[in-house]
Amino acid sequence: MKTIVALALLATTANAVVRPTWFDGNGLESICGSDQAKGAACVKDSDPVKYKLGKAIARLSLPDGNYCTGFLWGSEGHFLTNHHCYSTQDEVSQSKWEFDAECATCDDPNNNKQLACKGTIAATNATLLWADKGLDFALVKLQPSAGIDLSKWGYLKARAKPASLDEEVWVVGHPAIKPKRFTWLNDDGKSAKIVNPSTPSQCGETDTYGYNADTEGGSSGSPILSQVDNLVISLHNCGGCNATGGQNTGNKLHKIIDFLNEKKLLPKDAVATTSC
Repeated sequence: MKTIVALALLATTANAVVRPTWFDGNGLESICGSDQAKGAACVKDSDPVKYKLGKAIARLSLPDGNYCTGFLWGSEGHFLTNHHCYSTQDEVSQSKWEFDAECATCDDPNNNKQLACKGTIAATNATLLWADKGLDFALVKLQPSAGIDLSKWGYLKARAKPASLDEEVWVVGHPAIKPKRFTWLNDDGKSAKIVNPSTPSQCGETDTYGYNADTEGGSSGSPILSQVDNLVISLHNCGGCNATGGQNTGNKLHKIIDFLNEKKLLPKDAVATTSC
């Protein structure tokens, strides 16, 4: 059985803060000012489109005790998350994909508790199709458990074209391994947005999107979606925000799409068609 490290657990060794291992890879706090994330039930009636799309999100339990987020991508059971979550078939074969991990009401205090509001473990194995460190993504095809129909959770589509500066975005995932949460606003009540269309990340990449949407450790693998068309434009993988602002970063989906197209591994229905 995995050992769960509580978010509140902080220890000091030679004056260094030791954070839980599932925090984003650079160990940085990644809430932009104050946390504006809301539990899934808080958007169910007010924004049913976001809520329905968020059904494709899963809380990902990894064999080393870490946790990530990811999502069903395309219509045939493919699932996308980060390379730093898992990158080998052995790791994938020992992981668990939990859907519908969300609380029933907006005011449920469990919305802020780790691993609360259990969902459905839809799969305990999958086939690793590709994992790329440079773009920090891993694509698998889930092997659903007996009696599970993945289609009930729908799937997300991505945009094949780049996002633009100031494009408004939203994110859905399992920050700090809490029940599913949605973020689309900043502290000033304005929409979260792309603040830099090409920026180095604090995790070593040179060309990522910077955005001011709140995330936390455990958000790795969350989709960043455009508020314009509700298509995935980025795969979150790195913190960078702090108490006064800043930006979090994610790799560009159009680059991942191009990469998988070259490998002939792009999932069916993973990319939105355009009329142009």
